[in-house]
Amino acid sequence: QANSSWHGTRVAGMIGAISNNAQGIAGITWGSPILPVRVLGKCGGFDSDIIPAMRWAAGLHVPGTPPNPNPASIINMSLGSDSVCSTLYADTIAELAEHGVLVVASAGNDVGAAVSSPASCPGVLAVAGLRHVGTKVGFSNIGPEVGISAPAGNCVNLSGPCLFSLDTTIDRGRRGPQSFGYSDQYRTNLGTSFSAPIVAAVAALVRSVNSSLTPAQTVIRLQQSATAFPVLSGVAECHDPATAGEQLECNCTTGTCGAGMLNAAAAAEAAQRPFVIASASPTSVSAGQTVSLDGSASFAADGRTITSYAWSVVSAAGSIPALTGANLANASFTAASSGSITLRLTVIDSQGAQDAADVVVATPSAPQGTPPPGTGGGSGNSSGGGGALLLELLLLMAMTLVGRRSYRS
Repeated sequence: QANSSWHGTRVAGMIGAISNNAQGIAGITWGSPILPVRVLGKCGGFDSDIIPAMRWAAGLHVPGTPPNPNPASIINMSLGSDSVCSTLYADTIAELAEHGVLVVASAGNDVGAAVSSPASCPGVLAVAGLRHVGTKVGFSNIGPEVGISAPAGNCVNLSGPCLFSLDTTIDRGRRGPQSFGYSDQYRTNLGTSFSAPIVAAVAALVRSVNSSLTPAQTVIRLQQSATAFPVLSGVAECHDPATAGEQLECNCTTGTCGAGMLNAAAAAEAAQRPFVIASASPTSVSAGQTVSLDGSASFAADGRTITSYAWSVVSAAGSIPALTGANLANASFTAASSGSITLRLTVIDSQGAQDAADVVVATPSAPQGTPPPGTGGGSGNSSGGGGALLLELLLLMAMTLVGRRSYRS
């Protein structure tokens, strides 16, 4: 009988350890309830356990299983395998997204190899691991599927305590629960298994400020607020593992490590801004044709309202059209000449925070490759705010599916 790694307990602590109690650590989103669902054991597990657990945790029906009375809105998956994303995973993740559930997963710990599954699946926010200086930590996987990066812990010393371990909660029992404690530099926590819950917890903070955000919009706010990767002299640039093979420490790029380094404070501030959703109909017009602009789907953070709309013309290939209803959610204009027209909707909320997004309308003579119309969640200023608490889900034990490569934590 093997001793327990208490991996689920350690992941849970990163997210929700009690704060302001003068003990140990404080969780990143300490007020959010945690819904623990165990799908793996010391010998691994099966997709046939993991996928139904994801569905059940999200509040979806699972045959033969009682309904979940407390559905989660964010699923943290500190697990994975070196297989490709299966259709079953892809379909499940898409269904969860339709129900407003964001899936966050570890990129994997295979020394710069391709991103593990299910982190590699479309719609998952895959998280790579960083060293204390912001470079990719040697063991972390990377690739174009990564959406953002976060600390994974690293030891720069060959003996003695690990200088940059991630502290969290543990259980002092060896083969069964005994009492809670806290890890330290001698009982280390290293791996993207701990990067993912850091991101999941910040995502919970973001959605507690604005509970109307969809999974994709939540990711947008996390990525917009991320800090740019540093470039350290003497360190090689990270490359796509499809062509580079194994990679130890390297300077991250947006193509290998995601949008940047997770910034919790900036993400929480960004979540306070309203979220603009702007569209135009039709998007391909002839001169003299009327175009309708719609920003009515835009929304403010919790406890706020949108107080003003402002449509403006950013650029026009020909003459600048006159806008009707420029200060309303719905506006219109008549295309006066051929070429593309870029319009911007800026909204301001009841506390002065603002956001903006652009739409592009083109006539037949517009150049090819015009950006797609209808964007959301641009940049803007923000002011204070608060929010409700949301559920978190942990899939316990960072092990692997039976018959596949071990997932190291």
